[in-house]
Amino acid sequence: QAFTAQRAELLAVLRPLPPEGWLRAATVTVAGKPFERTVQFYAEWLATHERPHVKQIERIVCIPRA
Repeated sequence: QAFTAQRAELLAVLRPLPPEGWLRAATVTVAGKPFERTVQFYAEWLATHERPHVKQIERIVCIPRA
């Protein structure tokens, strides 16, 4: 439930973004190196990262209980 609520809040922020909003960038430092990352980059990264976890949860939910 917490995951679903958090994602709903995130989507409420992202859905109304105009195209230029997706290109808004910030400089972040990772392992001492600066990178420019956009909103689109993080949205795509999050979706790609979470997909296997969603499949794991689906498998766990479908495990028959003894």
